[in-house]
Amino acid sequence: MEIGQLIRMERLKQNMKQETLAYNICSTSHLSKIEHGTTAPSDFVQQQLLQRLNISLESTVNNSSPAQFIQFREHFQGVINRRDKLAAESLCREIQHYMETHPLYDYRFDLLLMENRLLLMTSTDVLAIKGSLDIWVATKNELSNNQQFHLYIIQGIIAYKENRFTNALTIFKDAYKLSQESRMEDWEMAELHYVLSLAALSDYRYILAIDHTQEAIVYFNTHMLAKRSIEALLILGIAQKHSGDVEDALVTFKRAKEIMRNTEISTFSGVIEQNLGTCYSLLGNSERSLHHFNQSIHANDTSENQVITILSIVKEYKKIDDIETAKEWVQKGMTLLEQLPKHNENPYNHHFAIYKALLFNENNLVAIFKPALHFFEEKQNYYRCFVYCNILAEKLAQRNQFKLATTFYQKGFEYHLTHRKVKQWEELT
Repeated sequence: MEIGQLIRMERLKQNMKQETLAYNICSTSHLSKIEHGTTAPSDFVQQQLLQRLNISLESTVNNSSPAQFIQFREHFQGVINRRDKLAAESLCREIQHYMETHPLYDYRFDLLLMENRLLLMTSTDVLAIKGSLDIWVATKNELSNNQQFHLYIIQGIIAYKENRFTNALTIFKDAYKLSQESRMEDWEMAELHYVLSLAALSDYRYILAIDHTQEAIVYFNTHMLAKRSIEALLILGIAQKHSGDVEDALVTFKRAKEIMRNTEISTFSGVIEQNLGTCYSLLGNSERSLHHFNQSIHANDTSENQVITILSIVKEYKKIDDIETAKEWVQKGMTLLEQLPKHNENPYNHHFAIYKALLFNENNLVAIFKPALHFFEEKQNYYRCFVYCNILAEKLAQRNQFKLATTFYQKGFEYHLTHRKVKQWEELT
């Protein structure tokens, strides 16, 4: 890395304006030329700029070591392949320390990208990581195709974590186009296929999710990454289930369960049983459905996951018209919800409030449904809004509140158009 690149990157990283850095050292225009490599700073100016950026002169001895970068990259590949959070934290600290002691390292851009990707695995402070991406916007033209590819992955994951699923999908597609122009390694492509399928699933693009998940599974199976294979199979099964291929989904979830048993991985037991239950529910086999839901309850070690399954149990008992048992499970779910931290922000508060209102035939339906619609609209979950609008409209019509029912039928249709990403109903035909 050139000295000008280092000065510009560190200035941006510290959110410092050129005027602030250049003050009493050199002119702003001279600093700009230094940063863009069109002129070299004198020893005095360089020393003063580095001092203001808190970079020691001793550390700027350029020690280019390709072998060290290869070692970092191999460790990085292993961490990404295994999605090992503890290993990610350790590697992140190593990279940060190395960059502090080798600020002019030739592969600094690559290490910074690795650092940001690892931070996404280990930190919940997405805003801080997002803020650091401003550096990359300023240096984008200097990035190689491989660096640009990894930047897309980081940007896409951030968009996904912020529930901007369509945006995430677009970014991952850009990464995929770039990969066709400049060949990436198999592990890089497997990770892209995986995150792309996850974004596609969340954006209701089930066929796309299926295609890319299957590509990722080939790599995970070949390299005996059992945990990653199970994760990918879960995405595949959910996409198959939602696209109507329930029998295929059932086979996929059973494959995941078999891998889990053979490798003694128990982490996914609850979610696999939950999905097996939903498949049997869709196939009309309530007995087997409830069996798997109960297995999921026992396997889940967190109250939050148990709440999800309890809602499925409520729905199943309501389907078979066992209202009294459904009521009992609603009460269990709501009691469990109250024990969760930040339970007021949990979407399942709205789900359970709606089912409680329906099961206990409460009168204030609009007052209960409206906050739920507002919540899911803010989360851009327009499909859920569409479903709940139609349920509310149907109940209002049954109570002869036809004018209000018509309002929510219309609103539900609008949500349906938004969910389908169309503006007019003619586009649906």
